[in-house]
Amino acid sequence: MKFVNDIKDRVFLIFGGSGFIGSNLARTLIDAGARVISVSRVKGQESTDPRLKHVVADINSVDSYRHFIEESDHIVYLISATTPATSANDAILDVRSNLIPFISFLEENAGAHKLPVTFASSGGTVYGVPNYLPIDERHSTDPICPYGIIKLAMEKYLGYYSRSGKFDFTILRLANPYGGRFHRRADQGVIDVFARKIGRNEPLTVWGEGGVVRDYVNIDDVCNAFIKVFQYSGETRIFNIGSGKGHSILEIIAMLGASAKKKAEITFLPSRPHDIRENVLDISLAKSELDWAPKIKFELGVLDTVRNIL
Repeated sequence: MKFVNDIKDRVFLIFGGSGFIGSNLARTLIDAGARVISVSRVKGQESTDPRLKHVVADINSVDSYRHFIEESDHIVYLISATTPATSANDAILDVRSNLIPFISFLEENAGAHKLPVTFASSGGTVYGVPNYLPIDERHSTDPICPYGIIKLAMEKYLGYYSRSGKFDFTILRLANPYGGRFHRRADQGVIDVFARKIGRNEPLTVWGEGGVVRDYVNIDDVCNAFIKVFQYSGETRIFNIGSGKGHSILEIIAMLGASAKKKAEITFLPSRPHDIRENVLDISLAKSELDWAPKIKFELGVLDTVRNIL
């Protein structure tokens, strides 16, 4: 059997639990009957639900979170201190703030705990310039930006420490999540950012001519993919999680404007070297192995996002 029904009453430790993906995933796990320890650098929103505990820890200090690992059954690692844009301007910061703390965590888990780890990687950056579309998990990995390089390095170190420490792991190479009950920072996620700006009648900044195509997937579908992984007992370790369809920036702006019943003002700037022209993920493996596929139609997800933000 590829699946086991073991979500209920299990304890999931989410590193980055107060972030966009983490906060939505925590609620999905609670709804499924699990317990969650949400670890972040800052205090998360207090919860009256005894199954959800928010704690503060320094990811650079194993001593600050070791005891939370001891209380857990499964670890979800979502922390990223940078974005593709910020890492392009400071590659050293990316190594210091993301890779080194991650290796310290893996060293700790491999030595004393050996808990299964689910890691959120970047389906939009680890593959680099695509040789074909849609991109499946067998595609070569040749990232062209520091963010993708670090994500790929974290994947490789996860495999290394798993082999030496003998703990299970799964990697989800995520497309671009949007929407959800808990929204991200104001400067992250093109759909969320543009929806807010259109609502405030602020101009939108577009790098290039607006023809860059990306794969977008609703955060509720992403959380359901995590649930499927937590129940999965097969041998596949890396999955693309996206929609399998691409949308250009101009197409998204038009859709957001129509949903908000407003015309967006656009400021076009020169294209950036780390922006790949087109990225769309092949999700066939997730469909066959995890019995997962996105359920939320993109147009309806965008409309719901606009309604929640505005």
